[in-house]
Amino acid sequence: MRRCQILGVILLILIATLFSFKATTFPVYITGHLRKNPNDTSVRIKRDTIIAKGGNKNLTKPMTSLKGNFKMLFTPTNEKSFGFFCTAKGTDTVLIASVKGFDTDEMKITFYLPVKYKKNIQSIYSF
Repeated sequence: MRRCQILGVILLILIATLFSFKATTFPVYITGHLRKNPNDTSVRIKRDTIIAKGGNKNLTKPMTSLKGNFKMLFTPTNEKSFGFFCTAKGTDTVLIASVKGFDTDEMKITFYLPVKYKKNIQSIYSF
């Protein structure tokens, strides 16, 4: 009888341990570039801040180099989508891209200012 109780307690501890672990998420490392849109070169790109948001929180906000290059690293948790914004001293914050997820944990991306819009079938503008 005593042995059954000990085995029952061990089984409960094992089950509790198994269900207490969260799904592992890996950091996302992005090497990026902020460039002038070839169709509108009136924008000045120098020392801008790129903000990566997931849900309602800022995940990271690196500053670009003088040439518009940046690197960012963040670890997603349970966000359903991610927004990338650009801001500079004395300017508005502009949405430059939105993604639902990442195919890989290491990627290269180029953002353009002003944003290059594409018209989809329903005449709704998207990035």
